Amino acid sequence: MLPQLNNKAFIVKDYTTIFSLNSETVKKLLGELVSIYDGIFKKFSPTRGLKEYTTNFSHIGCITPTALNRHTQYMNIIGPRFLFYRIPKLNSEDSKKGFEIAWQEGRKDNLKRIEKIVCDFINQIVNKLETEKILKLASAMKISKPN
Repeated sequence: MLPQLNNKAFIVKDYTTIFSLNSETVKKLLGELVSIYDGIFKKFSPTRGLKEYTTNFSHIGCITPTALNRHTQYMNIIGPRFLFYRIPKLNSEDSKKGFEIAWQEGRKDNLKRIEKIVCDFINQIVNKLETEKILKLASAMKISKPN
């Protein structure tokens, strides 16, 4: 799957099930994700031999705080490769207002606008990855950055 993800965005709706596995399994997965994040992933299997992939893609994943908290210490050890955003808890007034907005007239149009905003954001991430890749290649070839 890694070659198919190259220069794309990978979105996981819910990591809670995976992060609920035993700690050793989660550590193995996080270690592999770190290698993938660093751009090169190598894995040896007795049946398939050595497999090596070079890839670059953005990755967005969601998880419940409870499932994440079990692995915070290990994630801190492997370094600053994760960006966390915790959605603040809504009070009842904000919750009511949110439902009114969500179900108001023109809901379909609002959903289309939100979809466009999210797609534009993801495209910006992918384009930034492409730009960074080109700059790295230019640097490796000792080509100066155009003005």
